[in-house]
Amino acid sequence: MYKVSVPVMLTSIERSDRNELLRQLEGLDAERVFLALAPYTTDEKKIEERLELLKKETAFFKSRGYEVGCWTWTFMFSGDHPFTGMTFSDGRTDRQEVCPSDPAFVDFACDYVSRLAGTGLDLIMFDDDFRYGFLDGDAACLCKNHRAYMEKLLGEPLPADLKSYLFAGGANPVRSAWIKSKGHYFREFAKRIREAVDRVAPQVRVGLCSCMSVWDQDGVSTDELARILAGGTKPFMRLIGAPYWASRRSSLASISST
Repeated sequence: MYKVSVPVMLTSIERSDRNELLRQLEGLDAERVFLALAPYTTDEKKIEERLELLKKETAFFKSRGYEVGCWTWTFMFSGDHPFTGMTFSDGRTDRQEVCPSDPAFVDFACDYVSRLAGTGLDLIMFDDDFRYGFLDGDAACLCKNHRAYMEKLLGEPLPADLKSYLFAGGANPVRSAWIKSKGHYFREFAKRIREAVDRVAPQVRVGLCSCMSVWDQDGVSTDELARILAGGTKPFMRLIGAPYWASRRSSLASISST
């Protein structure tokens, strides 16, 4: 069974016509609103302002009879941060995409998401950057933590010609270790997030947006991650793809008819 869920940018509501927004939601027969958030930041003042606004708008939409969730980034950062960026097979590191193998980042994310859960939301949904390599077409992650985990599984150092093992020929232990390392850190991240939310608001459902790589090369399926994130609540996921990918500008009403 599906509910009509509509995303709304959190920061756009105050400068919009609320009555028009409600009219469009009614025209879509919407039952759920997802308040979309900006990426992570380490600026505590900005985090506090975001939480206050989220609490306010959650109460507003709930008072109008809507189920309310927030749609938040998984590993995406805005601005400076001290965490490990995802490293690609060509050696480049993207500071905007943080790797879940970094325990300091996982602690930060758990604290942040638990604070989201405390605003009165019904659901929290991670965006489709719940993958290795969201902004880049290259394969990730080969940061120091992933490499160390792979070597632990293999019982020996990684080969110098690593890319040939990862991307050429048939199945081999090195590639298997890489896939296992990726799945391991995703599972651990999901478990920690669920535990953090349970300490604050165990009734809040946590899910994620799916994407192509999580069904094969990321070492764990969206289905499994959804169940870990759900904990004792009902699992949910959003499948990839959306009408708003269209290049033309669209109103909510036109989206509902596509």
